[in-house]
Amino acid sequence: MSHDRGMVSSRQWGLLFVGWLLAVVSTVGSLFFSEVMDYVPCVLCWYQRIPMYALAVILGIALVTQDVNVVKYAQPLALIGVALAAFHSLLYLGYVPKGIQ
Repeated sequence: MSHDRGMVSSRQWGLLFVGWLLAVVSTVGSLFFSEVMDYVPCVLCWYQRIPMYALAVILGIALVTQDVNVVKYAQPLALIGVALAAFHSLLYLGYVPKGIQ
């Protein structure tokens, strides 16, 4: 595996593209529902959006610059988003008491 910035395999680029596409679709979707459809997001929804918005920008820049080392920066944001989404889902399903919120 080469670590040269200019030598990005098609598999690496494809994975980076899929990650960026998911982040962009999630960002546009959340903005559509809140700004166009007038659904007011809860506080936890906003907290979940913050890492996703950042991922859309960071992964887009990584695509343009072909920087596969972006995983160092993107993975923590993705894991934060997953943790927030898991907590939010457990709260919604009643497994986490609302007093913890």
